[in-house]
Amino acid sequence: MTRSTTAESSTVPAERQRSEREIKHGRDPAQVRTVGERSETSRGWAHEPGRKRLRRLLLGAIVLVLVQAALGMSVNLYVIVPPRHPGSHPGSYFSGSLDSKSWAIVHGPFALGAHVILGLVLVIIMALLAIYAIRSGDRVVGAWSSLGGLLVIGAAFNGASFLDFNDNVSSLIMALLAFASIGCYAAALALMGRSACARCSMVGHKW
Repeated sequence: MTRSTTAESSTVPAERQRSEREIKHGRDPAQVRTVGERSETSRGWAHEPGRKRLRRLLLGAIVLVLVQAALGMSVNLYVIVPPRHPGSHPGSYFSGSLDSKSWAIVHGPFALGAHVILGLVLVIIMALLAIYAIRSGDRVVGAWSSLGGLLVIGAAFNGASFLDFNDNVSSLIMALLAFASIGCYAAALALMGRSACARCSMVGHKW
């Protein structure tokens, strides 16, 4: 009889043993499990303010690129870039592009100067956004944000080429890269929204 009792006690599940210990110490096992689940949930949501900030930054990036694209369309429609200006047809691409951008900002039409200034600001902002997204810990969102930043930088180089050589192909590539960057930031936003929904469903199941 003693041997059979020992065998039965050794096969008791770990969860039941834990519950028996909690009852023995005067604590409710269900309450203990709830507290543990709450602590795990709070750890999972510890970086939620940073994720909200990243979502706002991604949305702001989309808006800024759309504004830049609208400025570029107005420049194509209403601004004529002279074939000869400081920096046009340069022997050195980088020095010529610097001269072309300086001419556009200081002496060019208002829409062209605003387009160039916003383009330079976008390069800095999108590079910082990519770094912030990578440091957030979400590798996929960081990858999409980095790709979007690279596309914005590529669009800026083609914009400089358009000023240097007045070639419509450069303008077309610039526009395509800008819209592709919007797609990257939208993909990052969608992935963040999907992960947030998954986290909400997990919390709902736990509670």
